[in-house]
Formats: sequence, C-alpha cells, structure tokens
Amino acid sequence: MNDSDLHALIAAMRIELVENRAELARLRADVERLTQVVGELVAPQTIRIAEHQKAPEQHVDLDQVAAMLHISPRSLERYRTQMPPPVRKGHKGRRALWRWHELRPFLEETFEMNLPENFPGQAG
Repeated sequence: MNDSDLHALIAAMRIELVENRAELARLRADVERLTQVVGELVAPQTIRIAEHQKAPEQHVDLDQVAAMLHISPRSLERYRTQMPPPVRKGHKGRRALWRWHELRPFLEETFEMNLPENFPGQAG
C-alpha cells in the first residue's frame, strides 16, 4: 500500500466516522423522543393504577374487632391502654373508632393470629 492509498483510506475512514457520529446523534435523539413519549403515555396510567389501588381508610370499633377475634368486647377493653390511640374517641353515645391499618398489627401480635389487610365487610 503506497502513501496515496493510505491517505485515501484515512480520508474515507474519517468520512465514515463523521457519518457514524451523525447517525449516532440521530439515534440518541430518537431514543430521547421515544423515552419522552413513553413517559407521557405510562405516567398517567401509573398514577391512575396507584390511585385505584389505594384503599380508603377503614375505621372499626371494639365490637367489630371483638367479633372478628371471637372474644367479648369487654375482654378486648382490657387491652385498650396498649392499643394505638383511636382516631375518634367515644363520647356521648358515639363509639370510639380505630384505623384498621394501625390496629391490625397490634391485634396480630397480641392475639397471635393473622388478620386480613382489609377489614371484612367494609369497602376497600
């Protein structure tokens, strides 16, 4: 290979390198646009799924919990000071209410039983 052939080969390789860099830049721009489009399409759906999966807060009273545990409400009253605080205190004929997701771990540990994540019979 003589010098002129070598210079021609180097010139051709430089042209090819410039073309490859331009193609790479176009591909990167395409990937960026696709990522943006996919993000715009997926994000709202992901938000809707997350909102749909979020269960409403469930409130329970001691009678409901006692019935689930198959004990008397009076027996359950003995644990009241150890329970998480109620979300609504009982007053003037209104029953105290607890958030099920806060009360359930205490009940599972205290009574050594697995309880459902959602309180039976309530929406959610």
